[in-house]
Amino acid sequence: MATKKTWEQQILQKIEEQRKVTYLGAAHPELSPEEHPNFKVFEYTPNKSLDGDKRYYLAGPEWSIMQQSSMIKANHDILGQRLGFTLDFEEWFTYFEYEFLNAIPPRNRPPKAQWKPWGKDVKHRPKKKNLMDKKEAGRKGFMVIEFWPDRTVENDSKRLLGTPTQLMMLLMNEMKTVKTEVQVYGMPTIAYQETHRFVPQILLYFMEDLEDVDSNFAPVDGTIKARVIGETYETINETKAKALANKIKAEFAASNGYVWRKGKVICSYTDNEAGLKTWGPFRDKVDAQNLYTKVLSIQNKTFNPAKMNFKENANASEAYPTIPPTKQIYGESRKLPRSFPVADVRFVRAELHIWGRPKPVILIDRSGVSKQPLVTAN
Repeated sequence: MATKKTWEQQILQKIEEQRKVTYLGAAHPELSPEEHPNFKVFEYTPNKSLDGDKRYYLAGPEWSIMQQSSMIKANHDILGQRLGFTLDFEEWFTYFEYEFLNAIPPRNRPPKAQWKPWGKDVKHRPKKKNLMDKKEAGRKGFMVIEFWPDRTVENDSKRLLGTPTQLMMLLMNEMKTVKTEVQVYGMPTIAYQETHRFVPQILLYFMEDLEDVDSNFAPVDGTIKARVIGETYETINETKAKALANKIKAEFAASNGYVWRKGKVICSYTDNEAGLKTWGPFRDKVDAQNLYTKVLSIQNKTFNPAKMNFKENANASEAYPTIPPTKQIYGESRKLPRSFPVADVRFVRAELHIWGRPKPVILIDRSGVSKQPLVTAN
């Protein structure tokens, strides 16, 4: 026969049972009043704008819910300020399209008539179109946009996906690429400028293979420029540009891209009649002759040894050390930048710069970054 429990034992048992209750919801008909949950469950979001319809659950008595929600909100705001995810993407883009010139305080801001966002006239600034509404983006946790680096070029766009913070980084990288391609239309000397007024310019761009890049330094690159002899900004056209592109493809894009062997011997080549007035660092004179011969052949010109000069330091390894010394820079121990690094840079892209045209014509691009080169690399 079971021993009858005292009233104290019965109360203690009830308290113990009540602490074990985990049933959620309203009063249950099979539970006695003392067995109903002694806590509540709330749906919660620290930022409705970012989370959309997403909700997170907080459980506990009311005093605990207030403590939890306030702590989560504080952590959210602190991290948002540190990491940038609480920035309003739409507002950020209104600054981004003007290259943040409109974010500079008025006292330090240049006159609006002088603005050249991203190196171009204001009418060529970038634009975007949201392909998801804000509610859907909040529910899925990401958004999709259509992006134009130049709002006047309707057929040059791409779709980008990510969180607002990720999209900000992607957009900055996109415009960094555009600024790399749109280089200053420069002419070497005043005399050369007078005899080659507004002559289109070919730019050949080379970059070190990523697997060869020293982790302590930025990738080594290189450029060679040549004038298109016999043409002006008025006479050059797509047919002529495509012919140049095919010559460049044959000379520089074959066999996985021509490699320029950069070193510490400075070789220059000056032949105004052939459109070439340039210099660069090479391993030796043979490397320089090989490269300049290929550049000249684009316009069916021949290499003339009398046009090339070279200069070599008597102690290049000391003057331009392969591994530069280490110095304290901004409180950190860092290696100084390299002068004339020894590296192999591979042909990547060729551009045609034409006076009066805000963007270069991409003749060929082995990297695949440019969407519409005149000829394909393969």
